[in-house]
Amino acid sequence: IRHFHSWAGAILQQNQETLPRYDRTIDDDEIDNLIGEKVIDVLNKIKSIRYDAILVDEAHLMHPTWLKALTFALKDSQKGSLLIINDGSQKLRRRKGFTWRSVGIAATGRTRVLTHNYRNTREIINSSWNILSSLIGQKEIDKKDETFPVITPEASKRKGKRPRLIITNSCSDIISQALIECQKEIDLDRKPEEIGLLYNSNRNRVNGLIKESKNLLKNTNLYWVTESKETKLSYNNNRKGIRLVTTQSALGLEFKSVYLLWGNDFDQSYKEKDIHRLRELYVAMT
Repeated sequence: IRHFHSWAGAILQQNQETLPRYDRTIDDDEIDNLIGEKVIDVLNKIKSIRYDAILVDEAHLMHPTWLKALTFALKDSQKGSLLIINDGSQKLRRRKGFTWRSVGIAATGRTRVLTHNYRNTREIINSSWNILSSLIGQKEIDKKDETFPVITPEASKRKGKRPRLIITNSCSDIISQALIECQKEIDLDRKPEEIGLLYNSNRNRVNGLIKESKNLLKNTNLYWVTESKETKLSYNNNRKGIRLVTTQSALGLEFKSVYLLWGNDFDQSYKEKDIHRLRELYVAMT
């Protein structure tokens, strides 16, 4: 089990090459495309690097050239097993449109649409979907995307508490209110490791949150998962403490209780109709 960059780096290493580095002067899409092309080149040279079966999770985050590279990584491109899982509503990165055929994947007649939501309660999925569709607009959701279509989720069979919207007067009030609510849950035997504090990107406010947590949390610390590249890569489920993580890095993680801090950070995304950033809100809520 590896994320694509880790796998691609290992493939290139077998040909004494290194993974191209991201550079602010070059568009990320160009670098992603270069990585995919380099991997394909090595796979063509070294035929021993092959798999019988490949499972791709979160495919909506991948560059089309990466998916093309994976077809070259199969021992048998026709009979090999390639299972791709994606969710168009969680497509957070800006990727150029493409078709499965263009990357060498024969998907026609072999796709299955899963509409039931098993992760969330009915109250959470309904609230999240209503917010996403109202912010983005139904026209945008209805746009045809052959590769990553957005599927309207059917209500979950699970029932639970309704999501709460807490409005405060200031940024500092948000911090204190969230920490007080966390402590209340812990007092009722909620494990700190089951609580997620999600934020968008502002590190200065996070520093303030950590400082205030020492006053408002009794015997619990915050585990800042996305403090640095190193802490993110070394995430350990056994580490103690309330999880503090960005909305993007929370993709795929699960908690019993989630606090989405500074929701007003998405205001600008709404004004600019930044669909990918608004999808972050949906991912964070679900």
